[in-house]
Amino acid sequence: MSTTDPTDVLREGFARFLERLREVDEDEDDPVAELFALCRAYREFALTEPDVYAVLFGGSGLSGFQPGVAHREMGLYVLRVPNGAIQRAVAAGRFRQADEGLLVRRLWCLLHGMAELERTGYLPGRYGHRAFLDAAVRDFAVGAGDTFEAATASGAFLEDA
Repeated sequence: MSTTDPTDVLREGFARFLERLREVDEDEDDPVAELFALCRAYREFALTEPDVYAVLFGGSGLSGFQPGVAHREMGLYVLRVPNGAIQRAVAAGRFRQADEGLLVRRLWCLLHGMAELERTGYLPGRYGHRAFLDAAVRDFAVGAGDTFEAATASGAFLEDA
């Protein structure tokens, strides 16, 4: 019988998640479009690697293992990627000055809820996932200070995906 250190499992899972997010190119011209792309990558990771996602974010335990502060820090580290896009959106005047750490956590809560609902079969139902993702990210951007029109234009690429 082989045993696997749960910390190693979490480290590998977060590395894979971070790699997926880093595949999204920085968009200096439109950091809100970059944020849309990051949100799409988040969703795709949750759906294509559901077991890994469940272990990382509490939907599935590892033999009774309870993550501690150090383990959660691994997850928070992943937030640096979307946090960078949020910082660029603030610098570009698309988002108003705010606590970027709070904004990225609000976005994370939104994405996690959507991913869990879709992963467990509650979404999309009669609506496609883009109807949820597009509107949720657009509304997040508007709430952060972007205009409805600019946020909609930044997310328009999802129509073609």
